[in-house]
Amino acid sequence: MDDCLSLFHERGGKLIVEIGSIRDANPKARLTDGYSTVAWALNAKRVISVDIESYATILTKSLTAEYGNVEAITCDGIKFLEGFNEPIDLLYLDAWDGHLADCKSKHLEAYRASRKNFHQNTLILIDDAHVKAKFVVPEALKDGFHVVFEGYQVLLSK
Repeated sequence: MDDCLSLFHERGGKLIVEIGSIRDANPKARLTDGYSTVAWALNAKRVISVDIESYATILTKSLTAEYGNVEAITCDGIKFLEGFNEPIDLLYLDAWDGHLADCKSKHLEAYRASRKNFHQNTLILIDDAHVKAKFVVPEALKDGFHVVFEGYQVLLSK
């Protein structure tokens, strides 16, 4: 995540859109479960965190209120992206858990719904890349993105 944020800053990034919000209030979960929203809040002018579960957006609002730059929205991530019309500097895809049958296709749908918001400096970070990035990466490569790094997460850049 540090490399992603460094590149985000180098490119003058301001807006991060996160699909998949904080889901666990347990402080021990901060290392593993959705606490990227806090990292985004510390590094971006504006963060929009979208989750279909209202408990996740309520929790996200509560845990990020002190930063004043996080909007937590309860909505299907794809529907949100279809209606969103601002340039995205960093798109973070971390929704639809890997054990769900449609996980890969949902992440691809989210990518496709956000395409209109991409610009020359857009970054895309996908968590749980071994599952969630399977369909997104090949399509993004066709669209002119390249892989900056891959492992547990994959970072794509124009």
